[in-house]
Amino acid sequence: MEKLSVKKQLEILLNKDFSSDEIYAFGFWIMPHLDTFNPTYRIAELTRICQELKNRKPIQYIFELAFFGDLHLKVNLHTLIPRPETEELCQLISLHFKDNDTIRGLDIGTGSGCIPIYLLCKHPQWEFDAMDIGADILDVAESNAKKYALHNRIHFHELDLFTMNTLPKDIQLLVSNPPYIGMEDMETLEANVLHHEPHSALFSPTLDSLLFYKKIAELANNSAIKKLSIWLEINQYKGEETLALFKSIGDAELLCDMSGNTRFLHCEITRQ
Repeated sequence: MEKLSVKKQLEILLNKDFSSDEIYAFGFWIMPHLDTFNPTYRIAELTRICQELKNRKPIQYIFELAFFGDLHLKVNLHTLIPRPETEELCQLISLHFKDNDTIRGLDIGTGSGCIPIYLLCKHPQWEFDAMDIGADILDVAESNAKKYALHNRIHFHELDLFTMNTLPKDIQLLVSNPPYIGMEDMETLEANVLHHEPHSALFSPTLDSLLFYKKIAELANNSAIKKLSIWLEINQYKGEETLALFKSIGDAELLCDMSGNTRFLHCEITRQ
């Protein structure tokens, strides 16, 4: 199967379900993949992939791969697909600190490990603790950390945020992209997200979409950490409510993403 015929087959198989731009983008994933197959089996493999796409399975899950900055990260149905906005959050954090700062961070709800792995690759002197609620999730994150030889600088913990009474005493950075979509908004999501990405990483388990932020603010407020920098990805429609939680405990601000949406919260806590 020549590359030209692959493009034609993609158009034939997907034109009723996807735009030309989407099909063109799929080709960058699919054609190199098919090159690894015996020609006898390429049409069958192409048909299988296209059927999964038509079933709205994200291409990142089909190939168990997501691009995040310069990183090529493993993802699967246990982990959220890293978004460009989360990469923007990492860039903001990276720019906030000086190059020679020695930082120990905590990532709450690490998923694929994209946030700490990105930051550790940029800052060789940093270390991280990263937590999530399931071994299946942490297996993916650990695999990604080992791929980038970071397993000695990142420590994974299977832990539920709501069982925590305190934060680690030796951290200077707390970062999280927690679930922030209310259950009432479930039906507003695209099918590829709603039916394939893990609900535990998307939705608050209660009607309170700020549940995770309230717990993070409580832990930060009750900690004895002298200086703590908090960076969160937030629900753009709950910015002022989220800001109010953190303004009561530190110097907090909302930041916009490149699309102009209120997407991030930054809070600095300083104690004597």
